Amino acid sequence: MTTQQSSAHVGVHLVGCTQQDADAVFDTLEAAFPLPLDPHTHGTPVARPDPERPTVWSMSFDVRFPGRAATPPERLDCPVVVDLFGSKPPVDRVREALARVFSVEDLGSVPGDQEMEARLRLSPLGREQ
Repeated sequence: MTTQQSSAHVGVHLVGCTQQDADAVFDTLEAAFPLPLDPHTHGTPVARPDPERPTVWSMSFDVRFPGRAATPPERLDCPVVVDLFGSKPPVDRVREALARVFSVEDLGSVPGDQEMEARLRLSPLGREQ
């Protein structure tokens, strides 16, 4: 992976949500940033079957080539907490793509030397929780 590619990639982690809600979030981002990534740099979301542990859904997106705007999902079962990892401009682009489809509440961010981490809470548009 080149520096240009890695600086345009954003890691997206969802914790403790249903598969339906994870699909709604990832479908939104796949519509907004459709460029496929090398399968060796990311994996498909995999649920952990242990009900005692939270399920972690994780994908990476390349934000250099925008796609189309997604339509809002019919519903979310509950608010979804999203962690974004990457350089600030790409993280901001992912946040903006999510804000076109969901109500987005910023829960905080941690800046780093080259990258940042941002935590968001997503709710259906018009229904912040």
